[in-house]
Amino acid sequence: MKKHSFLMILLILVLVVSAAPVSTASAVTHTEYVRNPTGRTVNVRQGPGKGWTVDAELKPGTKVTVESIDGQWCRISSPVSGWIMGKYLTDTPPKGASGGVIASTMTRYITSPNGKKVNLRTGPGLGYGVGTQVEPGTKVDLLSTSKGWSAVKYNGFTVYVQSKFLSRYKPGTEPKKPGAFKSFSGKVYSLNGKKVNMRVRADVNSDRIAQLEPWTSVDVIGESGDWYIIRWANATGYMMRKYVH
Repeated sequence: MKKHSFLMILLILVLVVSAAPVSTASAVTHTEYVRNPTGRTVNVRQGPGKGWTVDAELKPGTKVTVESIDGQWCRISSPVSGWIMGKYLTDTPPKGASGGVIASTMTRYITSPNGKKVNLRTGPGLGYGVGTQVEPGTKVDLLSTSKGWSAVKYNGFTVYVQSKFLSRYKPGTEPKKPGAFKSFSGKVYSLNGKKVNMRVRADVNSDRIAQLEPWTSVDVIGESGDWYIIRWANATGYMMRKYVH
């Protein structure tokens, strides 16, 4: 009888444990370091895919803040904002690598939360002299970024400004803050009548799930940069926005 009771209790425990909800890991902000066995810099892009424009390059050893993950890509917010392939990140600082940011010459615009002029200084720090003051919306060329300061080209001179006063968007063209996405039904569109690729990630180099004929009905359930997340024939994948109407 005792043996029977013990087996019953054990069975109940197994059922309780099996019925317990399984927790899923969620993305949290954390620190990583850039690594590359070749020693070369790693690209930071404007979106999660090789088709996106390169905004900056990070040297091995650079400390970054990861905000979220989308497939093989990680969105970082520091020392620059953008997307970097996860395979180039590690939680251990690479030995002998000092890190650093290299930015190709890129157009940026001065921004000011209070609408006042912003100081452009002769060096990367508040202790350096003010070379000039410029109005919000002034266009400059970004050269490099380090420790909260950016070197920019303005009127032929290299000057420095706090990175928080730079924006990639011209005033009045800033994208709207994302809200709750509303799903909708759409049709595949192709200007030349050819089939359109449905892919596993928001990346033109990612694997193809299917090729859909023009005017195929799809359910659009989300978005990621220039891509829609679509559902078709019990499969979920990505398709470029321009091909969904």
